[in-house]
Amino acid sequence: MNTKLMLTALGAIGIPAVSANAAEFYAGVGSGGYRLESGEFKDSAPTVKLFGGFQLNHNVAFEGAYQRLFQTEEIIGGGPVEIDGNVYELSTKLSYPFAQRLQGYGRLGWSYYEMKLKSTGFSGPISQNDYGDDFSWALGANYNFTQRLGLRGEYGQLLIDDGDAEFLSFDVTYSFGQ
Repeated sequence: MNTKLMLTALGAIGIPAVSANAAEFYAGVGSGGYRLESGEFKDSAPTVKLFGGFQLNHNVAFEGAYQRLFQTEEIIGGGPVEIDGNVYELSTKLSYPFAQRLQGYGRLGWSYYEMKLKSTGFSGPISQNDYGDDFSWALGANYNFTQRLGLRGEYGQLLIDDGDAEFLSFDVTYSFGQ
């Protein structure tokens, strides 16, 4: 009986400590630009991003994101080539606090991409879709204005088989909980 009472009291004392580090969900929206390099094609265009995640503790989170890649165009072989697409990403985010409100982080993950190519070259109109999945990574910093609202800047890269896509974005984040 005494042991049960003592364990219950110790458990009750630990509840505030657990809730202070409780896991929470977060979501955000951002905008920026991307640069696509593949063969002779090298151009950049705007992008928007929606993301959400689960912050397991102060250092580890799991995140999913969607990015819309707006149309980019370059002249190749005498004709215009247009590319636009979408990227879906799952990643693990590792954070390190530099100050009470400032954290640096890195993300490693997997991305699935859909690219649509259109060309009106000398041989007539061409339309082609490219789908695939590859490794992606990102480095960034997050500044929390309040306990729930933050701003982050991020540079990332998607390593496509025959080229690379680089991303730079500024995102607003909102944490649910606490």
